[in-house]
Amino acid sequence: MSDLFDIFRSDYHPFHRGYKCVIYGEGGKSKLFERVVIPCVQEVFGRGGFQHHFFVIVDADGADPDHLCNTYYKAITENICSRKITRYSCRPQNDGSCHVFFSPRDERYQCMVKTTHIPTSLESELVLTGLDKFQGHITRKTKERMLSVPIHDALRSLSAHVEMTVEEIIKQSVNDEWFIDKPWFIEINQGLGSFLGIEMHSH
Repeated sequence: MSDLFDIFRSDYHPFHRGYKCVIYGEGGKSKLFERVVIPCVQEVFGRGGFQHHFFVIVDADGADPDHLCNTYYKAITENICSRKITRYSCRPQNDGSCHVFFSPRDERYQCMVKTTHIPTSLESELVLTGLDKFQGHITRKTKERMLSVPIHDALRSLSAHVEMTVEEIIKQSVNDEWFIDKPWFIEINQGLGSFLGIEMHSH
């Protein structure tokens, strides 16, 4: 987080030389808003322009996205109340999938936090698709065993069987466009481009 904040604190950081967005990866969604999103809003709110945009991609793990968004909003409002924050407030927008942090004194100052979800999890999608892509390297018995263990263990087992790291499997899934036709991938790709105002490519 300190490295991420350095981007916003220094006008001379390399990020400011033409990059349109910065990507920050966080392992897991436990307290994601409390530990990552809200601190980011607190860091940049009112700094370096009127508006900042955060696009958050979360594993739904089968949960209802509307319920998850309500949970995020509750975490935000509780944080504002407990910290007695007055420089910004927050309201839901777009059916609750977007949270708008705004200044009560001047609503030009805003942080927009848009949330979208992978219906299951990225790990699950990697395992299920990877088993199909690498089926020549994996026996039926091994496949059945992988599908019977927790998904993180299955992903590690898959990477061991194909002699690749998990990171290399992720890179291959991007380069080979494993998910290009998946509705969740299309939604994320379109949403990210629209929300940040940038042109997104297929990979």
